[in-house]
Amino acid sequence: PAYAWQLAVFNDEKEIFESKVKWNISEGHDSSHPFRARVNGIEYLYLYPNWRVKADLKSLADPGSYEAFTCVAGDGKTNGAETQIDRDAESQARYSWKPGAARLHPGRIRELISAGQLKPEESWIQLRDFQSGAPVEAGRGSVCWNEFRQRWIMIVSSKPGEIWFAEADTPVGPWVYARRVVSHDHYNFYNPTQHPFFDQDGGRLIYFEGTYTASFSDAKEKTPRYDYNQIMYRLALDDARLNLPVPVYRVKNPEGRLSYLLREDVEAKQAQIEQVAFFAIPPNRGRGGMIPIFASTEDGNVVLRDTPSSGEARPIFFALPPRRSSAGDSLDGAWECELKASDGGEFAVTLELKAEGERVSGKASDDIVIRGGSFKDGTLRLDVLHEERAYDFTAALGGGKLSGNWKRSDGAMNGTWSGTWLDLTPPENKSPAVVPLYEYRNVQNNQRCYSTNPALAGKSLQRSAEPSCRVWTNPMSVLVLDTTAQPVPVNVRAE
Repeated sequence: PAYAWQLAVFNDEKEIFESKVKWNISEGHDSSHPFRARVNGIEYLYLYPNWRVKADLKSLADPGSYEAFTCVAGDGKTNGAETQIDRDAESQARYSWKPGAARLHPGRIRELISAGQLKPEESWIQLRDFQSGAPVEAGRGSVCWNEFRQRWIMIVSSKPGEIWFAEADTPVGPWVYARRVVSHDHYNFYNPTQHPFFDQDGGRLIYFEGTYTASFSDAKEKTPRYDYNQIMYRLALDDARLNLPVPVYRVKNPEGRLSYLLREDVEAKQAQIEQVAFFAIPPNRGRGGMIPIFASTEDGNVVLRDTPSSGEARPIFFALPPRRSSAGDSLDGAWECELKASDGGEFAVTLELKAEGERVSGKASDDIVIRGGSFKDGTLRLDVLHEERAYDFTAALGGGKLSGNWKRSDGAMNGTWSGTWLDLTPPENKSPAVVPLYEYRNVQNNQRCYSTNPALAGKSLQRSAEPSCRVWTNPMSVLVLDTTAQPVPVNVRAE
């Protein structure tokens, strides 16, 4: 148990902290780095980020004024296996702010899950490693609004020595996909906190510090002069490795029409949010190997397509293309090819091909120009130019392999060629968290809905045979949002 809990206020004249209130609290050490947010015109101090109190001395001094973001029923106090969870009519855990309630830190969440009172997917925080999809347990850290990302960002510790970056649309979440940004081999680095005062370039560069120590690690020896000291890091938020998936909300308007929106487009429709349908990459952070997804209207219903409709140029998000089938029936991608000539010569070349209907385009290495091509009934034909001479290539496609013949247009040279598809997929795209997104059509009203569930229930729902794209799954079964919280500007130092 703690020796004492007190509220201390700094005395500017004496230049010391003075105790103002001593609380009757025996619970052990618990600490949080605060940040400011405004709710309905009232300024609050949020404490990482599921505990808050009004930002005035009277409220700070009163433990009953502290509110916890919790799903615990009644007064929000936990009571081991006897704890009751607040659930809605569909038995889903329901979160809300409650004064005097217990803060649901990871330890309490584990207790509720072990007692069978809470399901793992009902936790308010669900960090996942963006690259592997593995769960990341959030330790201590800090949350701040970031102008550059236009989201709340979290810098948090996990295993000893690790620091992770995550972002969310509201202070309480949804906190899901994260990326490790710092690691210390055989050394600990904990309790990180951001310093928005030092932000540069509109928040593109942020600074955070943490405690560097051999404690709670397997360090063989301590680092001289640095052990149990503070170290500051700078993080560039425009680094492409931080292009993490964000929530895509399913919104139902008063007429019952569904649409799929990111935070930037959903702010005026908060009350219409039904769920986080899945996660995807924001439209300003797409990268090679991804496809843009556009929203268009067909028969009065919103549909998601990988090509824009007339007048629609901005995608709503980026996703991964559907996974190649095991039959290898798609040309799209890079091919490592081997050419053999009838005179015994051998050549290696790399092709990058893309099929649009029966039309094939692409580029090649070694000064080879692909002037055009076609793909029909499993047969590829390419019109190739090399050193001002034309060549015809044909090949059959199957099992991720190309196999066929080539000849020079004047008949002077010919031979065989073969190609193997190159899997250039980044590791994060192979994560088990990356799943197909299917389109479902309601045969009664022709309305579309989109889900990562390949077997969505509903007699009137008809699923597409192939997925539209691949996205990142939502591991949460609850909708965790704090849409009323708005950031309070921080005075950034002059550069």
